[in-house]
Amino acid sequence: MNKIKNAPASNIKLKSLTVGVPVYNAEKYIRETLESIITQDYDDFQILISDNFSQDGTYEVCKEYKDRYPEKISLIRHNSNIGAFNNFKFLLESTNTAFFMWNAADDFMGDRKFISTLINAITSRNLDYAFPDVSIISAEGRPVRKNCMVMFAGDLSLYALARATLKINSYQIYGMFKTEVIRKNFIHLERTKHIISYGEASFVHASMMDATGGFVQTATRMYRIHDQNTSITASYFPKVRDFLVSIYYVNRIYLSSKKFSPIQKLFLIIELNAKNIFHLIDITILSLYKTLKKITSGFANL
Repeated sequence: MNKIKNAPASNIKLKSLTVGVPVYNAEKYIRETLESIITQDYDDFQILISDNFSQDGTYEVCKEYKDRYPEKISLIRHNSNIGAFNNFKFLLESTNTAFFMWNAADDFMGDRKFISTLINAITSRNLDYAFPDVSIISAEGRPVRKNCMVMFAGDLSLYALARATLKINSYQIYGMFKTEVIRKNFIHLERTKHIISYGEASFVHASMMDATGGFVQTATRMYRIHDQNTSITASYFPKVRDFLVSIYYVNRIYLSSKKFSPIQKLFLIIELNAKNIFHLIDITILSLYKTLKKITSGFANL
């Protein structure tokens, strides 16, 4: 059994929300991430950090914050790397609150009202989960793209929501969920735990169909792209394999769904796979570009 250091603190009173932060070698970004969470104007939440045996200074930074905010933060350090999926799972299994959300170690909340805005949306609109807008930034924090989730704005029918989810089916996993809802649909993450990229897609689609979710345009998550993102570091063939496994499970979800009419289901599956073909072409072109760049760089150094 994997042992852990600094198990969740018993002096933390029961809160309504747990923010689970899975970390691994995130020394460069974790301070900004934790600062954005701890300074929220909503007070009734706890932060649970699970350090996956980091080999840089990540744990020391997290320990600094835990020591500063012992009533708010619990810190766990695994004595060996348990893998990214198990680190996410550990955080969910460790929560005892009504609401739960993951926050990646390199992303941060856009303003001090982020949590309260999502909580208010869930309670006032009787939602099972709520997800924010997303703005993409560079490793250095420069804006890359804003308002990535605008296609979810408005009072969408389930069919329209499904079509929007076909376009973006990853960022929603970092929304805020009723804990019972995320646990119910966690099986979809379990099924794809062996893949590195695209593993969240089936979970996002299943949650969209199984639960009542809502987009909250007034809250923004800052998503950071850098050279350690799995979408960048994964090599071509493993990435294609993961992509094909992911779309297999997403297709299964739509084929077995009873939420859509036969004609709606047909059009959704056609649109899903047409999008997937184009994405596969994009992956291939990008891989060829990177390969050619390495080759030309090698010739230039001769």
